[in-house]
Amino acid sequence: MTIPDDQSPCVASIVRCPPLSQLESEWRELEARADPPLFLSWAWIGTQAAEFGLPDYLARLVRAGQVVGLALFGYRRGRRVADWLRRPSLYLNETGDPRLDSVMTEYNGVMALGDCGQATSALLKALVSPESPSWRELHLSGVPDYWVDRCREHGLEVRLLRSPQPAPFADFGDWEPGDPLRMLSRNRRQQIRRSLRWFERRGPVTLSRATDTNEAIEWLEALEALHGTSWQARNKPGAFGNSRFGCFHRTLIQRSFGDGIPDLLCARAGSEVIGYLYNFLWRGWAYSYQSGLRFEDDADCRPGLVAHLLAMRRYQDEGRKGYRFLAGESRYKTSFATGNDVLLWMVAHRSDMSHRLEGYAREVYQVICRTVTGMRALPCPGR
Repeated sequence: MTIPDDQSPCVASIVRCPPLSQLESEWRELEARADPPLFLSWAWIGTQAAEFGLPDYLARLVRAGQVVGLALFGYRRGRRVADWLRRPSLYLNETGDPRLDSVMTEYNGVMALGDCGQATSALLKALVSPESPSWRELHLSGVPDYWVDRCREHGLEVRLLRSPQPAPFADFGDWEPGDPLRMLSRNRRQQIRRSLRWFERRGPVTLSRATDTNEAIEWLEALEALHGTSWQARNKPGAFGNSRFGCFHRTLIQRSFGDGIPDLLCARAGSEVIGYLYNFLWRGWAYSYQSGLRFEDDADCRPGLVAHLLAMRRYQDEGRKGYRFLAGESRYKTSFATGNDVLLWMVAHRSDMSHRLEGYAREVYQVICRTVTGMRALPCPGR
């Protein structure tokens, strides 16, 4: 197959989403030629379609007669501030239903062959054209930060829904050969070594991998129980508090465990479980997605640090490129990281009176909150 010249124009069209079998065929064909992140793979996108239903629209990007980019859009009439103010909204590679989108798509965007920035511009050009489906807001979750400039280049205003999120990663190519523990700060090395000795009093510290789909789902359920216990101690439900979250991941494991994508790991001290990691293996990288850890009331008990160290040792031995911790600031992530990506959750929209009025109302609300409570950046009602 001839690869289109990157200099030739890329044109996007937005159509009603085709039947699942056709969508899968198109997506897998392009995926085989492109280098998408995990969250734009058919393993993830196909599970969304299977669990949550087909999205409303498919964006197809074509260059020199060949499909070079694909993206999906959910369509909903969102609420803002008051029940009377409703805006038809598009959601990139999401449904628009917060209960379903709690699975958290990251490294979101266009699955594209070649320059993703050029593909993004072509998509936005199609979205602002008169032929586009009618929309007032474009919701972009977990996208790289270059989306801000691309949106503004096409006349769209941007509002961040949360502060920019670092997505730390450990690129094994940046490490010297040897144990990952050697790459950490002296203080962190001492903490982990104390924790390893603490667990080794109960027996050898080991890491095992689920060997089949049934065992993987069994370990996911054990992870869910530990995860829930940890978050309930903080009076929060945790990720699995939404039942659709667990259903999605059980389906994902059933659909793609045979392809070697979900990777369920169990860390033990002797016969006692330290914790479980729910990771993904994709295009040479390991993605650290979720964990369930057994905490105890001792400063030397650091099950997360120990489990992630064991996982990185294994992945490095297997020749993986690195370990992605995904979005969010945590000390254990920055301890191991060699770099950070920046991901944004934002809304893009055309400039109009209703958005300007809402913006003014939000600013007034923030001023009142700062004046009354001394706090900053409280969420605006209706967000």
